Amino acid sequence: MEKENTSKGFEHESGTESLIDLSAFFRNFFGIFFRRLWAVILAALIGGGALGARAYFSYSPYYEAKAIFAVSAGYNYALDVQAYSTYYDTTAARQVVNTFPDIISTEAMRELIAQSLGKESFNASISASLAAENSNLFALTVRSPDPNEAYNVLSAVIENYPRVAAIVLGDTRIYIIEEATVPSAPANSNSWKGSAVKGALIGAGAVIAVMAVMALSIHTVNSADDLKNAVNIKCLGSLPYCRVKRRTNGSGSILITDSSASRQFTESILTVRTRLLHYCGKTGAKVILITSTVPGEGKTTLAANLAVSLAQGGSKVILVDADLRLQSLHRFFRVQHESRGLADALEAQNPYIPGFLTDVGIENLKLISGGKTAAPFSILRSRKIKNIFEKLREMADYVIVDTPPSGMLSDAESFLRYSDGVIYLVKADYASRSQIIDNIQALSENRAEMIGYVLGGVQPGGGNYGYGGYNYGYKGYGYNYEKTPEKE
Repeated sequence: MEKENTSKGFEHESGTESLIDLSAFFRNFFGIFFRRLWAVILAALIGGGALGARAYFSYSPYYEAKAIFAVSAGYNYALDVQAYSTYYDTTAARQVVNTFPDIISTEAMRELIAQSLGKESFNASISASLAAENSNLFALTVRSPDPNEAYNVLSAVIENYPRVAAIVLGDTRIYIIEEATVPSAPANSNSWKGSAVKGALIGAGAVIAVMAVMALSIHTVNSADDLKNAVNIKCLGSLPYCRVKRRTNGSGSILITDSSASRQFTESILTVRTRLLHYCGKTGAKVILITSTVPGEGKTTLAANLAVSLAQGGSKVILVDADLRLQSLHRFFRVQHESRGLADALEAQNPYIPGFLTDVGIENLKLISGGKTAAPFSILRSRKIKNIFEKLREMADYVIVDTPPSGMLSDAESFLRYSDGVIYLVKADYASRSQIIDNIQALSENRAEMIGYVLGGVQPGGGNYGYGGYNYGYKGYGYNYEKTPEKE
């Protein structure tokens, strides 16, 4: 019968999402990292290739010719030997180095060098530096793309510099310690490999930084505790992942009656069944509605297996496909013959409910699914649906109703008045935590008796992975949820 407004209270802890949970952050980050490791590798290859190619093709070798000179603070070399002063000579060397840029850059000096080369100009840079700290030695270095030009320019500098320097430096003697030679190899190496490594690090680092931002922005449910502190409904259990290949059974569905169903999956369904029976034993609930936030969370898999489990326990069960837009449960159970669904029953003048029940080959379990599809806006307001559910109550111990996700469509709320309780499925690391909480709150405000929630896709080792099963397309409704589609 139609239920009264006796929904349980709802509690919502505000501000819980503003805090950064480091364990959740690292869990989300590494989940994204390993799922998108190819993106890190690709970015490293692109970045390394780009910078490496740029360095390789822009490489311009240059050659250096160098000569070492000694400086003494006096032109009379004989006197300098007798009265040698390290201090004055070192000071003189520094003075040479400090004044060299001014001398070498003068127009007169450059003309003298060009005349010695027999050219109007030359392509070379000239510099001077101390050959060693606290010494009277300095080095002249000429750098040029041409090794011969580097040597020739240095020779011209050595020939002409003393005449110009004498005017500026006065009584200072400069003499060669190490003669210049024609350079045989470039002074700079092609560092494209180092640039490639740098580019690879930059590319990979940029992608990893984006992943970190994505991990910070994810606010999903990863464990029972994530909802336990925000809502006052119980966790009925957790369901592990069961990957099913379509070529194995033809539909991509998984039932506890299948040989491919793992023991852990079967035991998890039995745990949910036990807790549901405990609730029903206390409240007398018979019509149980199964819903979720968004498509792909595994809601249909939970509804089908819970119905099978109840039937195996000896209860008479009717499983109702309440997705009037797209019937799918008959394909889930691989029903080969033509079947009729809830929309057919609602359109019938005087529906005979037993005639709409389909045998799925499991004792005590009947199914209403298949046939026509329809927009539910008008037919869900029909008094026929109330009569249908009253008859279903009389015919079965439990009626399991699989509805579309209540976070996207209002269909589930339309069935609340005919149900005794709601089981809410949450897929780990899928829908946003705030969306889940807001949706549960909306159901509660619409007179829903929240029995509890089931967490799907929780990895035993602590990580998250998808919850497999059967899925049906929501693109036909005009909705396209951005997550990677999973089978319900």
